[in-house]
Amino acid sequence: MKKFLSLILFLSSLGAFLNAQEPVKYSEVIQCEGISADQAYSNIELWAVNSFKSPQKNVQLRDKEGKKLVIKAATIFKSQKKAVGDINGFIEYTLNIFFKDGRFKVDMIDICHKAQNPNYDFGYLYDVEAPDKKIPFASKKWIGEIYAEMKGTAYLEFKDICSMLEKAVKTQTTDDNW
Repeated sequence: MKKFLSLILFLSSLGAFLNAQEPVKYSEVIQCEGISADQAYSNIELWAVNSFKSPQKNVQLRDKEGKKLVIKAATIFKSQKKAVGDINGFIEYTLNIFFKDGRFKVDMIDICHKAQNPNYDFGYLYDVEAPDKKIPFASKKWIGEIYAEMKGTAYLEFKDICSMLEKAVKTQTTDDNW
């Protein structure tokens, strides 16, 4: 009986630990009434080609039939806090964009911090207050604040991208009167 109770306690604590380690992910469905999935796909594909220096490198998957685009990108991360070491760098991420008539869905996944100095990389961002990251001369509180700032930077980037994509989808790309 003792072994059984110990096993249950172990499994429940393991389950709680695994649930706490969920990767940060942002998702939004954007309505675009009256616009077909094909037109939305074409408009966002055009946005991607015009928005990135190397679209052939950033756009990882173009699947018009499956109505899916996969884009890898990054945004600059510059901490507003006094930094210990070279914590500034980039927040890299993947956008999965799915299309249906009248709407499209944007998922930001694989959100990862890459610092100027690899010793200060936080790596993939998880839904925790502070990671178990050891940085010389940095307190756990400071690490938690920087981590929250990284997640905030990723979220603001996600909202900006959703806004740009919504505008791109609603912009007519065909102009026969030229």
